[in-house]
Amino acid sequence: MGNKIKLIVESQNDKAFFEAYIEHINPSFENIKDIIAERLEFTTIAGGIDKLDKVLTQLKDDYQGYNLSKNKIGVILDRDTSDEDCLMEKINDKITTIFKREGKLSNKVYSIEYPTNENSLEFHYLFIIENLEQLIKRIATKKDHAPYTNCLDAWQTCLEQKGVQLLPKEFDKHWVNNYIRYDTCLTNLHKSNRDKFCNQAKFNVLVKEKGLFDFESRELHEIKLFLQQLWT
Repeated sequence: MGNKIKLIVESQNDKAFFEAYIEHINPSFENIKDIIAERLEFTTIAGGIDKLDKVLTQLKDDYQGYNLSKNKIGVILDRDTSDEDCLMEKINDKITTIFKREGKLSNKVYSIEYPTNENSLEFHYLFIIENLEQLIKRIATKKDHAPYTNCLDAWQTCLEQKGVQLLPKEFDKHWVNNYIRYDTCLTNLHKSNRDKFCNQAKFNVLVKEKGLFDFESRELHEIKLFLQQLWT
């Protein structure tokens, strides 16, 4: 089946999104959910890169005793306003400090070797332009007919006129929440109980609903290549 793959992401919503996308791009596997459960392990780091130290320390403890020839770790973070090279340098410094081993960086892959037991770890980096919420906005299929979300621009303008500045990432979170809670909560049953069926807590279910997001969008091409690189 292949070696275990760990994906480090920023939130439970990120985890749900990537699980749904992996299922989508591997339709030929009838047991894809079992394969994901067997080969993939997700770790979330609420707080982003600054909270990565604890996860890396746990990784070091987990992998030191393994006899696998190669282990891949995907690190998927929002780029926000940061520079990719600076983010990679910051993560590499953390890995070097915690694993006490200097690695090699090539094409956004940071490799560290364990010559004594022939183990190696590969850290594969993917930085989402801006943030995942912004990406979800771009692949939302009903955004052109979404009055609740489209009216948020007027709400933001109103806030600015009253001296309230909303960070772009916070605005994007409101956008996704309104898209799920109002604009795509379609059936009468769901509309009558939005808290149960249409909210961010149900994102892991809703992200897999057909017709809400375009998983064939070119916006996801880089993510697809990244996941395929990890998978092989």
